[in-house]
Amino acid sequence: RIDKKGRVSVPASFRAALEASGSPVLYVTPHHELPAIDGNSQAWMEQLVARLDELPMFSRERSNLEHTILGKTRDLTLDPEGRISLPKPLLEKAGIEDQVAFVGLGRYFQIWNPEALEAHRREAEQATIAGGLTLRSVATVSSGSESTPRKKTRMILSRLS
Repeated sequence: RIDKKGRVSVPASFRAALEASGSPVLYVTPHHELPAIDGNSQAWMEQLVARLDELPMFSRERSNLEHTILGKTRDLTLDPEGRISLPKPLLEKAGIEDQVAFVGLGRYFQIWNPEALEAHRREAEQATIAGGLTLRSVATVSSGSESTPRKKTRMILSRLS
């Protein structure tokens, strides 16, 4: 719930993850396609900037992505009660008025209007089933010393055949 001052309590599990990341700053940005607000840690933002840095310095693609993502990102600090004040433009884009729903998505989370989130979940589930999408594990060997290779497992998206 958003209080009269426009603040929302960040769930304890998200606060704990933010504290574990070593930075008290939470980065929020409107999702580029969905009516949601993405919440990211400083480490996530650093990875995002590093990926943008891989693009040619003055390319239109890079500029567009920087303006679409970074230009709308706001850094927020939790108050002593674990609340943040979400900027009005982000709330409006996400269609959030007085109720919010947080959803964890691995390395980041999203903030939604609860009704829009439920509709999106239904659509996503139907598309996943109709498309036969699933995750499968793929073992990969990282580069390292020949005598002690470290194995990593990663998940990739695949279609059921």
